Amino acid sequence: MQKVADFLVSLVKPLKMARFRSMSVLISIIIFLLSVQIVYFPYKSFIRRQASTIVEDYLLIPLKELPDTQEVNDLATRLKGYGCTINKDKKLVCENLEDGALIEETIEFSHGDYTKRLHFYLDYYVEEEPQLDLEKGFDNEDYPYTENEEDYFLVITPDYIYYQPFTMLSESEQEDPVKHGDVALVGFQMRVPYNYFKEFVLSVDEPEVYGYQIGDYLADKIVTGIIELQISSSLLNLIITFVLMPLLFIFMFWLVFKRSGRLKYFKEYYNIAAVASLVPLLITFIFAWFMPAIVNWYIFIFSIYYIFVLYRINNAPEII
Repeated sequence: MQKVADFLVSLVKPLKMARFRSMSVLISIIIFLLSVQIVYFPYKSFIRRQASTIVEDYLLIPLKELPDTQEVNDLATRLKGYGCTINKDKKLVCENLEDGALIEETIEFSHGDYTKRLHFYLDYYVEEEPQLDLEKGFDNEDYPYTENEEDYFLVITPDYIYYQPFTMLSESEQEDPVKHGDVALVGFQMRVPYNYFKEFVLSVDEPEVYGYQIGDYLADKIVTGIIELQISSSLLNLIITFVLMPLLFIFMFWLVFKRSGRLKYFKEYYNIAAVASLVPLLITFIFAWFMPAIVNWYIFIFSIYYIFVLYRINNAPEII
């Protein structure tokens, strides 16, 4: 029991930490890599919990509140007839559409003080080239702003769902955009690949009656894509924060202290850093469940604590 207590103390107390300076570098590498996975779990959990908030976002109103009208139900009925679903390669295949077909529909409805227009496109291409230039997007030149009106664009392609709230503005137009309440009508593009979905079918049950639910369905898919994109990018960010940036700081501290301190070799600095990272890691893990921004502060917490540990070890009368 005493040995266990001594070991735990050595993970926190700088002078006792020195015992790890000669351990295998492989253990240190494993510690840094595991730290990514440890923090990734609460970080990912927090991002997934944001789905309900994103669903209610102003930018998704044209989908979430698609009106229950005959026009919408007729559109949903036609969409079901096209037989569009993703295959095992995560490509959208439409049984009853010809290669190169372009379906265009516009749904307009009132919401509060504003009129919203949802421009729906199904740009279906297999061997043919796409008919819409989604790199450019839908700009203000082709869809100029009309007072108290908003334009939204939804494009279904064989590769992804494209969603653009508002029209794309030029740099000069972005300097003073039109605002509806607190929302600036500055367009931006979202692409959601189908590989984020287990299944995707461009239809709803009984579209003749419940066709308006296609809006909810597509909105949920877009939100799923946003969440998965955030999770994917967060993993890369965590690798940079917990593996690569500490390596840079360790190298810098080694160059600064190797001539004057008791620790001389890069291996010693790396091993001590791995052990010293456990306290900042524990702090980050706890707070990441409800305050994921703590991840952005990890490297500063780690650096300050690591400097403190190095100071105590390098200035000790002798290394224990």
